[in-house]
Amino acid sequence: MECPFQGPRLPRSRRWRPGAATWGIILAVVLLYVLGLGNHTLWGFEEPYVGATIREMAVHRNFVVPTLNGHPFLEKPPLAYILGALACRAVGHFEPWALRMPSAALAVATSVGVSFLARRLGAVRTAPWAGVTLATSLFFFEVGHAALVDMTHTAAVTLALGMAFLALAEPHRRGGPGRRCWWSTGCPLPAQESRSLAPTRVKGRKKQFIL
Repeated sequence: MECPFQGPRLPRSRRWRPGAATWGIILAVVLLYVLGLGNHTLWGFEEPYVGATIREMAVHRNFVVPTLNGHPFLEKPPLAYILGALACRAVGHFEPWALRMPSAALAVATSVGVSFLARRLGAVRTAPWAGVTLATSLFFFEVGHAALVDMTHTAAVTLALGMAFLALAEPHRRGGPGRRCWWSTGCPLPAQESRSLAPTRVKGRKKQFIL
C-alpha cells in the first residue's frame, strides 16, 4: 500500500544545492538564537532548577542520573541536562549563556530540519521559509533562548517524526539505504523522552519502576 503523502521525486539537478539565499537565511537564524543568550540572568523559577542540576552533573561527572542538592532529580528526561553539562564543561564555566547554548543549538537544528523536510518533499523554493517561520514563532523563540528541557523534547520529536515521514513518503527509496537511514536515525530520538529508569516510593514502602 502506497503512502498518501508521497512527494514528487526531485531531479538530481535540484537536489543538495542550496543557494546563497538559503545560506543567508541559515546564518540569520543562527544569529537570531546566538545573540542575546547572555545579556540576562536566569529567569523564572525553572531556569535556576535546570542550571543547578546541570552544574551538579558537570561537577560530579555523573551523566546518567541527574541530581539536585545531592538527591536524584527524575522529573525530566536527562538528555537536556547532559547536553548542558557537556556545554559547560567545554567552555569552562556556568554562565547563563553556556547553560542556554544547547537550547539555542537545538532550535537552529530543528529549524534547519523543518526546511530540509520541506525540500525533500518538493517545496524547493519555499523550504527555507518553512524553517524561518518556525524559528520566528514567539514561543519557539522564547524556549530557544532559555535553559529549559522543552527544546530538547521539541527537537527530538520533530526530527524523529520528520525522518519517519520521509521514510514513508519517498517510495523511490523504499528498501534502499536512504529509507533505512531515516528509520535508524529517527527512531532513537524519542527515546530521550522517557524518564530514567529508577525506583520511586508509592504508597508507603511499596516501590515501582517508572519510565
